[in-house]
Amino acid sequence: MSKGAKKTITLLGLVLVLGGIIAAYMLVPKKDNKKQEVKKENIGVANILTDGIRLVKIDAGENKMELVKDGDSWKIMEKPSAPVDREEVDKFLKGFEAIRATKEIKMDSVGLGEYGLEKDYKTIEIVDETGKKYEFKLGADVPVEGGMYGTFNDVKLVYAFNEEFSNKLKTTMNSIIKKDVIENVGEEYLTGVKINLKGTDIFEAKVVEPKDQVDLYNDWNIVKPYAKPLSGTNTEDWTTLRKLYSSLKFDELIEYDAKDLKKYGLDKPDACVDVDYIEAKKGYKADDDEPTTTALPQNQLSSGRTNEGMRIISKANVIPKKFQKAKSYKFLVGKKTSDGSYYVKLGSNNNIYKLSAEMVDGMVNVDAYTYMDPCVYAVLINDIKGYEVEIGKTKIKVDRVEEKNDAGKKVDRWVINGKKIDDSKENEVLTPYSKAYLLTFTSKVDPKVDPKAKKPVMKITYHQKLNDVVVKYLPYDGTNFYKIDKNGMDYFLVDKNSADAAMNAFKGLLKL
Repeated sequence: MSKGAKKTITLLGLVLVLGGIIAAYMLVPKKDNKKQEVKKENIGVANILTDGIRLVKIDAGENKMELVKDGDSWKIMEKPSAPVDREEVDKFLKGFEAIRATKEIKMDSVGLGEYGLEKDYKTIEIVDETGKKYEFKLGADVPVEGGMYGTFNDVKLVYAFNEEFSNKLKTTMNSIIKKDVIENVGEEYLTGVKINLKGTDIFEAKVVEPKDQVDLYNDWNIVKPYAKPLSGTNTEDWTTLRKLYSSLKFDELIEYDAKDLKKYGLDKPDACVDVDYIEAKKGYKADDDEPTTTALPQNQLSSGRTNEGMRIISKANVIPKKFQKAKSYKFLVGKKTSDGSYYVKLGSNNNIYKLSAEMVDGMVNVDAYTYMDPCVYAVLINDIKGYEVEIGKTKIKVDRVEEKNDAGKKVDRWVINGKKIDDSKENEVLTPYSKAYLLTFTSKVDPKVDPKAKKPVMKITYHQKLNDVVVKYLPYDGTNFYKIDKNGMDYFLVDKNSADAAMNAFKGLLKL
């Protein structure tokens, strides 16, 4: 190769190298001498004494609020009649004590548009007791670290405000308006619950006086939907149900004093729950040992019942009437929300709240069969005066009489058809009663079933202190069940084999 050619190739290579250097230089961002960004972990922007704040004004598009100190209380200027939750206000103001940022950017002539601070920005304005103003403009979100870019007063800096401060823009009027609350009523103070679903009363239960109780141990009667009352049960399920109505807290206030109920489905609510309860008037002094539950005798208790051995006593049957103040509330359910909750409100109060579907369903979808006492007759023999059994033409009368034994202690003696039974045979006297005591309803009566026989196969009359309870075991399908008629309440069935076993045991009393 000639020297000239070599020189040409060398020159060409140098030109290519030089071009690459120029291209690389052109691709490297030039330093902006007018924009200097400093990143720090914790930049102090402002400190505002919470006690000294007199006004906070938020303008965040649709979310606008002006909160003004009025004496010792606070007022929302957009809703001056709304009660303000002081605890929520204190939480809101606390975040202004130390306003922090994660970056500060010096700006000379560079525009604010890239930080969302040129137009459509959001503002927070604070005024303290001296009249000093603190003005913040907030724009675009800060990537990665979170928070928002913003400015403070006339300081020539753009800050990357942290999330704690930036989230103040999300504070709404509804979040600091005091919510309606039904709190700490106490389930033992409840006296009535009525549920109407789509225009039909599906459930009603109320506290009754001892003479009207279906169950000697529970002063709650379930009076709807059945024509004859059922007894509330002594189980945890019944206690849990009553607790739902004794303490009611809403998830979120959607609108204060709404004018248009139709959009929430509350102009014609799907469900309405009426709850009655009492409060003790001033001057009433309860004894320390005042019972809401009392223990039952231990003999003949079966192990299969929850809360067994306890009487449920409402305060309405404990507190003297002159010291009782009757109270109530109405709970209304409207449409479902987008997240599956429900719009709800209290009575004539038009504050609209959101409440979880779980809570609403628990309060509204109540089945009497689930919450009634499932026992055919669950009074212990020690608490009745006696009973009579009729099985066909066989009649058995059992009386409980109280006598003193040789030691002078009062004891029960059993008399069957006028014959006093020896103490040594007490267990044989109690066994038949126990078999009937353990009988429970198994299912509902099918109205399509029409038994040919109508006469009871067994009739038991229990003599309680205040009234009698008559339980009839009626033919049903001839194979699996008897229908029970308990003082005219004949909606449920009992297992035939178990009832037959009780009948045979009662017949055995005649041999004693």
